[in-house]
Amino acid sequence: MTDFALHRLREGDGRGPVVVLVHGMEDSWQSWRTLAAHLDPAWRTYALDMPWRTGNSYRWRADGSTGRWLSRALATVDGPIDLLIGHSMGANAVLELLAGEHPESVRAAAVLAPFYCARSTPVTWALFDQARKFFDRIIAEGMRIRLGPRAHTLDPQLVEAMLDKMVDRIGPRGFMAWFDHFTASAGLPLHAVAVPTLVLANADDPCLSDGRAVALAAEMPAATLWLDEAYDHFCHLGQAALAAAQLLRFARTAGVNEGNRA
Repeated sequence: MTDFALHRLREGDGRGPVVVLVHGMEDSWQSWRTLAAHLDPAWRTYALDMPWRTGNSYRWRADGSTGRWLSRALATVDGPIDLLIGHSMGANAVLELLAGEHPESVRAAAVLAPFYCARSTPVTWALFDQARKFFDRIIAEGMRIRLGPRAHTLDPQLVEAMLDKMVDRIGPRGFMAWFDHFTASAGLPLHAVAVPTLVLANADDPCLSDGRAVALAAEMPAATLWLDEAYDHFCHLGQAALAAAQLLRFARTAGVNEGNRA
């Protein structure tokens, strides 16, 4: 059964590049609206609604990894994709797709705050415990950024109660989905990816800290690593204008705007 949908955010000029956005875990396709407003108005911009959306049951895992789900979803896009952009778990789906044996027709890609486990990192209980702390931190960060200014006016105990409720709802299934994709990233043949790819993140992001960002760039020669301390994990929301400016610069160097079709 189909558990994804393609939503048009901007029609562009009818001839502009096709840009597809992939949201992260416990997020929504609608979260891309802020970033999309800062992108080139000539771009035909679409956002995918994926099965790892907010409030999902994680049963989608039985039917494939995020990369396989993304491959199915992109098959609904009419024509080649000039720029594929993913955030967090959506970013890892993009990486998995690009590293596959038969990647979709993607001209360029950008991954915002992906989570990467270096090949040299042993999967131990210590890593598991560290990952759980990272997971909770990211969930808390996401909740607070969506609360906006309200986060500073609410009782701190209420905010903590809201966070606890969210973590309990996501539960072990959600964490294991995240952890499995995190550790699986070490085995992706990223060295073989020829598609120009931008990695956009903060070096202190828990998903890329402790040298993981540098390890990802070293593993992926076609990648351009751009780290900015101004970004947080949800830079497509909190720093949308800044992230969009970097995406536009990358698009020019990757020849995305030259991909217009009649």
